[in-house]
Parts: sequence; C-alpha cells; structure tokens
Amino acid sequence: TGHLGYLGCLLILLTFVGLASSRALADWSLGLWIKKGQQAEGALLYGSLTAFTVCLGCAYALAFTQVIGAASRIHSVVLSRVLYAPKSFFDTTPLGLIINIFSKDMDTLDELL
Repeated sequence: TGHLGYLGCLLILLTFVGLASSRALADWSLGLWIKKGQQAEGALLYGSLTAFTVCLGCAYALAFTQVIGAASRIHSVVLSRVLYAPKSFFDTTPLGLIINIFSKDMDTLDELL
C-alpha cells in the first residue's frame, strides 16, 4: 500500500487532463450562457461543470499528497542507509561529498516527482 505504480501515474495524468478539460468547458459554457441570456439550462451546465472541476481538483490534490509522501519515504530510506553505513565509508568519503551528493539526489528526486 502507498505505492502509486503505473496505474496510479496514469490516474494522476488522467485527472490532470480532465481537470484542464473541465475548466475549459466550464469557461466555454459560461460564455455561451452569457451570450444566450438568462436561461436555466446555461446555469445548470455551468454549475455542474464547475462542481466537476472542483471534484477533480480535490482528487488531483490528494494524488499530489501521495507523491509528496513517496518523496518523503525515499528520503527516509536514503538517510537511514547513509546513517547506518559502516565507519570505513565515512573514513574514506569526505563529509562534504556525502552532503553534496545526498542533497543533489534529493533535489533531483523532488523535481522529477
């Protein structure tokens, strides 16, 4: 549990595309409603598309929290492996190099996720 995998990545992508599409459709329906005047159908269409956009936005936000959680788990694993490395590793590897590589890898990971 907690791993996104290919299906999770696909769902995040579809949520993002759906969010952009529903936002564009809501804007289009608002323009159409304004052109046609005071019609209940226009208000209903705009309201339902806006509600759908809000629901997709919440789903996207929840998916983003999963991505942040994955980055935190990877950071914890990497940090624990460095901390539990044998003493000989620290004797032969300069501390500045360890910090530089660790921070660069975490920055790259954060950018990719």
